[in-house]
Amino acid sequence: MKEILEHLYISLRCIVKPKDSQGINLHYKNRHLRNKIIEYYKNNPTNDESINNALYYLKEYGFSTPYPYKYRELYNCKDFKINVEDKQSDNMFYLYPDKKRLYLRHRPIHRTQRLLQSLFCEQDKDSSHRYLNDFLQVENGDVMVDVGCAEAFLSLQNIEKLKHLYLFECDEEWIEALKKTFKPWEEKVTIVNKYVSEKDSDNEIRLDTYFKDIKEKPTFIKMDIEGAETKALNGLGNLWETDNLKLAVCTYHLHDDYNKVISILKDKQFKTQKSDNYILASVDEMAPPYFRVGLVRAKK
Repeated sequence: MKEILEHLYISLRCIVKPKDSQGINLHYKNRHLRNKIIEYYKNNPTNDESINNALYYLKEYGFSTPYPYKYRELYNCKDFKINVEDKQSDNMFYLYPDKKRLYLRHRPIHRTQRLLQSLFCEQDKDSSHRYLNDFLQVENGDVMVDVGCAEAFLSLQNIEKLKHLYLFECDEEWIEALKKTFKPWEEKVTIVNKYVSEKDSDNEIRLDTYFKDIKEKPTFIKMDIEGAETKALNGLGNLWETDNLKLAVCTYHLHDDYNKVISILKDKQFKTQKSDNYILASVDEMAPPYFRVGLVRAKK
């Protein structure tokens, strides 16, 4: 009876309050998935404190974010000011305190604010999507490869440290924005309009192939490519032998990505570290146990 009443309470709360604490709609699909997750862990209790904290967040705040933890509430969509260069321009950008401009695809203001909220939220110190920490850092003189860079949030934050930056992105709208973002550093930034994979074709390329005739090899590789990370790793070839190679590889898109990525990295004798907490996001169907490790950090 207690379980039935709690399930009804959660469902009714979504009907009465169909938006989360930041005004984002709690769509039926996510409401339904939230109930399934809570029900699953009622029947399969866990001692994992991170999962239990996430379950508390889902009950109290709803499910409108891949990051079901209270740190998400530190980043309010409405606090992000979106700038435009002029009234005739679609050039939207976010201005950092240090005056860097992060250009963005042209979208309605509220959607752009949500994107920025997500970008800052995913790099919070407690986020499972955080690339850098005490274990893994971008260092002065690194040659960085940002695979699936989109807006290149991480790359822009570290651009001054880098000897060279390679941005792999196939979305034309993002490429246009990237050119504007990195114009002040264009002499050390290369944008590559190809998918990174384990084979070479008209629109795909192995990183080993791309860097075959380039003297300076990558020393920091970040991958966030919708579940194609294992294919991209399989295409590293001779790059695995690069001195002091560091990687940050997302593992949440497909249910078995984490185990596959860890296996590849350990086989190559890399030290690995999984990110803290979990993510509720995927490109395949969400299924038990639902929560996924956001990424793996690795270095020699």
